[in-house]
Amino acid sequence: MSEKQECGVCSIDAFLSFHLGISICTACVAFVYRSRKRRTPYTCKKDARLCSKTSVRDYTAYAACTKCRLDRCLQLGVVAPELHRLISCSTARRQETPILFSVVQAIQNGFSIIKAKHLTRKVYGTSESGDQCLTYPKLLELFEENTAFCRLITEDIPIVSKLDSGAKERVFKNVLFIYNTIFCVIHNMSINSNRTRFYRTPNIPSIVGTGPQRLTNLPFYPGF
Repeated sequence: MSEKQECGVCSIDAFLSFHLGISICTACVAFVYRSRKRRTPYTCKKDARLCSKTSVRDYTAYAACTKCRLDRCLQLGVVAPELHRLISCSTARRQETPILFSVVQAIQNGFSIIKAKHLTRKVYGTSESGDQCLTYPKLLELFEENTAFCRLITEDIPIVSKLDSGAKERVFKNVLFIYNTIFCVIHNMSINSNRTRFYRTPNIPSIVGTGPQRLTNLPFYPGF
């Protein structure tokens, strides 16, 4: 087992290990990582005692000058860690996962179209009676329209749009059931937010209640 040695940054006797390009104690390693996460630079306390090499050991890390401690780390040759691995940044994540980001964007675009243009005034459900009862023919019609929207979203994903027609069809068939299930659950939650009503399997957003128009007549419909 290795023996404790004096850290070249904070002068504390500790078990040193090779981190960030030099032999340093774990407390100073953590300090460097915290420093790299900061949005604002440290300010020197301009106190000979708190700025000295032994300030962490003599006056605790909280009281010691953080700027001078970081300067000592850099003078000893500490290699600054990569910022994108330390800071939670949505822009960096999007750049690292372009395929996932394009999928999310395609789904968001599809939902925007549905919410903006094709929300029906009627809500069909198996717990409803009369004209609003979700019968099997209506269910098939709603599923057909949902399928068209799913195809629209699938075609909007860059990695899928470059495939041949046969591969596109296989991808579409694989994701259709999952998409339809998730879509119905989300709409179910929004409809059933009204505690005075409960719709057993309400219909998905569609244009069924607005007239006889079909999705095949819409200009963006890619074919079914």
